[in-house]
Amino acid sequence: MALSTRAENVLWTTHSDAGQKAYKAGHYAEAEKLWMAALKVAEESGAQDADAKSNRERR
Repeated sequence: MALSTRAENVLWTTHSDAGQKAYKAGHYAEAEKLWMAALKVAEESGAQDADAKSNRERR
């Protein structure tokens, strides 16, 4: 099932922000898992890379 662009952005942001929080807390394995989930969302949405997804979300 394909997600809407908005849903993809929310999911990507949720994973990315949680990864940042885990990283800052020293939970590096958890951060990596969350960032990989964010990357998967970006790739499945057709983004060229995670930065492209980030730039679209943050505008």
